[in-house]
Amino acid sequence: MKETISTKIIKWFYGIHGPLDEYRRNELNRIGNNIAIFLLSTNLLLSFIASLLMLSTNNSELTLDIVVSVLLLTVFASLGYILYETKRHHLTEIDVEAKQESKTKQNLLKEQLA
Repeated sequence: MKETISTKIIKWFYGIHGPLDEYRRNELNRIGNNIAIFLLSTNLLLSFIASLLMLSTNNSELTLDIVVSVLLLTVFASLGYILYETKRHHLTEIDVEAKQESKTKQNLLKEQLA
């Protein structure tokens, strides 16, 4: 079956090699849902804090600096969570079938000697 563009993008973004089977797709959906909930709650909290800062200090530069800093931290935290979860659930590992194991070992040895 031919892969759709969305499947190719998902595999590229998460660094998945090989087929995107049901287990991997379910785990990626769970990871994506956790990230979406985290980003939504952070966005709501950040908006509330930014509104309070603007009302109390009336310093737009300070508010902008804080908002941008928190947004960058949430992006890096989200990417770190994605990396951690994909490694923990072995989603990025390449699966080798039993009948291809000896051929794969030979190819790896050739690459290491070259």
